[in-house]
Amino acid sequence: AKQQLDYINEVCGGDKLLFSRNYFNAVIECVKKFKPDIIGHFDLITKFSLIDENNCEYKNIAKDLAYYFEQSEQTKTAFHTSIQMDKNGRVIGAGGLFLQVMPDFGGKTQDGEFAKMSEEELILRAENAFKACPSLGQWFSEKGNTEDIIYGLFREFKPVVPVVRDIVFDCPCNRESYVNRVRSLSKDELEDIKKNGPDPIQVICHNCGSVYSIPVSEL
Repeated sequence: AKQQLDYINEVCGGDKLLFSRNYFNAVIECVKKFKPDIIGHFDLITKFSLIDENNCEYKNIAKDLAYYFEQSEQTKTAFHTSIQMDKNGRVIGAGGLFLQVMPDFGGKTQDGEFAKMSEEELILRAENAFKACPSLGQWFSEKGNTEDIIYGLFREFKPVVPVVRDIVFDCPCNRESYVNRVRSLSKDELEDIKKNGPDPIQVICHNCGSVYSIPVSEL
């Protein structure tokens, strides 16, 4: 905690939001460089309660991503993200839109109206189209189509969809791994469970929400 406080005061001038951004920028750079399969303890920055997690500035992932590209990549970038939940708090729709200015080399320039526009004019037109994006969480919860969004918002730019990929949420948890974890508890803890219960033990995966019931007899 002392090292973090020193960094906040000496490097960030006391700005805890800047400290948070620097931390996650460093995490992103590590991911880009080493390409790990799993990122552990992504929320480590909250361990010592040095930042106010209730501050709305920490809760807008779209703005934070745009800020990263603006500061680290010096690239004009926009993000739109949203999640739709049902009455029980379960996610029933989620989506994101990522728009970025491409480098001024390679590719082909369209003829006609856009060929005569400056980059600033093109960006303004794209921003106006981007701002018209509906709630993507609600859109996909109602079985909306991805291409309808692209062609509907950006039809004046004559977009092309070269590749379509499915995104699947997959959690590696399983019952056997949780049984082994419970068995690895100390001898005293296991004896207490066997004597006082509960039976069965219920283990919940905080990643995907799966619930596993483990009878004490299996311990």
